[in-house]
Amino acid sequence: MALSIGTLLLRSGWLLASAYRLLQPRLPRRQLPYQLELVGRCLTEAGSLRLGRAAFAPGIPVTAAVLTANVTLHACAAGLARVPHVRYLHDLSRDESRTIRSVEWLFARALRRTHFFCTTAAIEHGLRQRYPRVATTVQTYAMYDAGATLDEAERERARAALRLESAPRPVASLVGGWWQVKDVWTVVQALSQVTHPFTLLVAGYRMDYSLLKKMQVDHRGEMKVIDRQLTAAELRRVYAASDLTIVSRAAGGKESGVALDAVMHGVPLVISDHDDAMSRTLEGKAWARLFRQADPASLAQTLDAACTDPPPRPPVDATAELGMIDAARMLQRFDRSLNGVR
Repeated sequence: MALSIGTLLLRSGWLLASAYRLLQPRLPRRQLPYQLELVGRCLTEAGSLRLGRAAFAPGIPVTAAVLTANVTLHACAAGLARVPHVRYLHDLSRDESRTIRSVEWLFARALRRTHFFCTTAAIEHGLRQRYPRVATTVQTYAMYDAGATLDEAERERARAALRLESAPRPVASLVGGWWQVKDVWTVVQALSQVTHPFTLLVAGYRMDYSLLKKMQVDHRGEMKVIDRQLTAAELRRVYAASDLTIVSRAAGGKESGVALDAVMHGVPLVISDHDDAMSRTLEGKAWARLFRQADPASLAQTLDAACTDPPPRPPVDATAELGMIDAARMLQRFDRSLNGVR
């Protein structure tokens, strides 16, 4: 039985992804493994779009969405898929090879049937520098959920479950995986400069254990670590136990899902000024305290101020100020955007 083009693309993407996992530990500083990963993701996207479209009758209009799109090879994916679709772009490639740029040039016309949702204005600007004529929309990826708001009783239960109920000090959380875009080193350096002890709740996975050990040595207050990928219920418990969430990012305008998620749950922010657009939105908000990106002294001063003068909970309309919408409105935007390029 002959394989479909979609299946072949999907299997090819899987093989390249396997090659990446094999080579990357052996050649961590070479570009080849990462180029294989990028091409593999492109083929996986194209194959998935083809197979998804084939699952519907040819005459039925379909809104296809790639919710976490590859950071590059957008035109190649669109050309191989031959399916009009929405691409949610969270970040841009930092280092595209000549081969990738050449392939993109060959498939450039295919992007006429693709609409990009960019998580920040900075991502949209960078995308348009590479693809000046693409259709784009700036829209946060994190969606609003009316049921996310926490009440005081739930906060008390969360602290009891995490054995923080007797802590008289403020509880600050550091949530999520320690990816390259996370500036955890600034947090580590700041802890030794903080003069007002507080309880630090670190939760997530893929941590740098050398940094974690230094954090435990330098932090003057209580520290609790949950070193694993959290379930939705566990993550909610962490937010419920928190008086504030620390968000420290590398420079650039990549969306911080943790910041948006924390605000939706009603948790104040201590956040770096890594994104100019978000910093302008948060400036002057009582529930958000900004510190200079990659400046440990600035973060230490901000944490000291938050301990002596705790920020209030974000109001219900704070999510709207940050551009968050619910799932129904998001689907409507997908449909309208795709109708424009179909």
